[in-house]
Amino acid sequence: DPDRSRPATDGVLRPAEARAAESPARSQVQLERPEERLAAEPRATPREIDVQGTSSRAPVPDLGPRVRVLINGAVLSRQGPIPGAQLIAFAGQRPVLEEQSDDQGRFSLLFERPLENATVRVQARGFAPLEIPIEVPDRSGSQLLGNLILQEGVRLSGKVHLPDGSPAPGATLTLRSLASGRGANLHAQEAETKADGSFHFPQAPRGQIQVSARASGFGEASRQLNLTDSTSVDLHLQVARSLILRLVDPTGEAVPAVSVRLLSAQHGGQAREMDTDGTGRARFSDLGESHWNVQVTSPEHRPLAQPGIAANGDEVELVLQPWPCIVGRVLLPGGDPAPEGTLVEVLPSSRRGDLVRVQVQPPSHPTDPQGHYRACGVRPGTYVLRARAPGFAPSDSKPFQVGPKEETFAAPVFLERGGGLAFDVTDGRSALKGSQVEIYASPPPAALIWLPEASRVRAPLAEGTADRHGHVEIEGLASGQAWALVRAEGCLPHLLGPLVVSTGGVHEVGKVTLETGSRIFGQVNDELGHGVTGALVMLLANDQVPTTIHLTTDADGNYSSPPVPGGDWHLRVRTASGTRGSQTQTLQAQVPHGGDARVDFQL
Repeated sequence: DPDRSRPATDGVLRPAEARAAESPARSQVQLERPEERLAAEPRATPREIDVQGTSSRAPVPDLGPRVRVLINGAVLSRQGPIPGAQLIAFAGQRPVLEEQSDDQGRFSLLFERPLENATVRVQARGFAPLEIPIEVPDRSGSQLLGNLILQEGVRLSGKVHLPDGSPAPGATLTLRSLASGRGANLHAQEAETKADGSFHFPQAPRGQIQVSARASGFGEASRQLNLTDSTSVDLHLQVARSLILRLVDPTGEAVPAVSVRLLSAQHGGQAREMDTDGTGRARFSDLGESHWNVQVTSPEHRPLAQPGIAANGDEVELVLQPWPCIVGRVLLPGGDPAPEGTLVEVLPSSRRGDLVRVQVQPPSHPTDPQGHYRACGVRPGTYVLRARAPGFAPSDSKPFQVGPKEETFAAPVFLERGGGLAFDVTDGRSALKGSQVEIYASPPPAALIWLPEASRVRAPLAEGTADRHGHVEIEGLASGQAWALVRAEGCLPHLLGPLVVSTGGVHEVGKVTLETGSRIFGQVNDELGHGVTGALVMLLANDQVPTTIHLTTDADGNYSSPPVPGGDWHLRVRTASGTRGSQTQTLQAQVPHGGDARVDFQL
């Protein structure tokens, strides 16, 4: 490869628009706004992607709301940057995005959907493929993946034999790296034996690896090796063995859709995994070893580990013990059953605060006509029950302990009638339609109040939006004290409280006048005048805002603040640590009240 002879460079990451001049055809994919591109053309079917000699075509799955997440990095070897390296992003097993590194080894991956279980595979001629996990969150931003170091591959060859010693044509070989920890290679290479049983991997990774051979009707063969140079290895398939597992609960009922994992009882075997079918059975065939360790995981049951189960074709029954259940009742203030539509949530007592971000909404358990509920799958710990019913305030129980026994009987939860708060939001001249009011049980911290909209995390007790008259009315609040955070586009956030919530009525807070805010915006550029992606811009705390506001530059190096008070501000920029290390720079700005101020950074 003639590119391998190029002298090593500094490998600094460069933003997408800097590469546009070098690669005009690809710059359209990198620089067009996602909403413009999606509006201008129909969604395209991805082209076939060649991955280590195999090709696949699959539609891009619908993976959730649109975002704009830019992930940057560089592909390097020990000698320097690797130009033209192929990068493929996967959602599970589906390829969703493909890019190539530029002449300095740099790359930018633009995602428009959040992804779970995502990976990026990197491959280049003469190097062992590398695959690492990535996170594509559900909100826009940029990330620095850093330097991806590829190792020069070595040749691994050999033959696969049947149990009688004859060649095994058409056997499937799988090669995996056994390195663990951060940056571990997840990629599995595959190959197939020829008519004489021979195989070869031209670019196997150095270090600890595992190579396995499988063929229908025979038991798997596996070896672990420490590769330092080209090596040959022979694998001998075993007489096929099978193992049937049936998972049941303590009553003998089958437990379907449970994950069962087989681990070799002897060092070096490859793990096998499947879910139980509708009868609770998991059938494993073509096993090479005689004994296996079994691991079973289920959200509703305790983990089960059973060592040394013989793979002799007999069915083995395993009993799963359920996690505890909470049993109780929800009642009206007078003792009558809760109304239809009442739901009960089980919350860890350490997460009751309304300022804590809840990644997954807790499951709701309905009550029956007598107000009874049953919440199962609960881990031992300390919990609080929250009951929600139409026309009532969310009502919490006192904290209580759930032990390891099968059932915990909780004290009744009594619903509260609750009250409400009403607001009229204005800017002093006219009503602010669409303004937001968030209700909290305690004063929200300054960091939450001044977060930019793109990264704002809201977990209030309740919230409401103003109508065209600027009026907001929020009902179903528990009696006691509350704090209200009022926001509107272009205005400074305003915190009210403590406010008094009375049972059975709506308290008129009255007029809330918001002040027009100022905006600080600009661009972070490198020494060549190109925008720096993913730089951290900090608006340092001052007398008016008692917390630092953190912003991140977009794909073009631009940033913009939420509405802030005018006056003196100190801004600090910090670039991520990369091939040139991190850089920090601080500037001072005088921001007009109710106006905009542009502050650019030149690194």
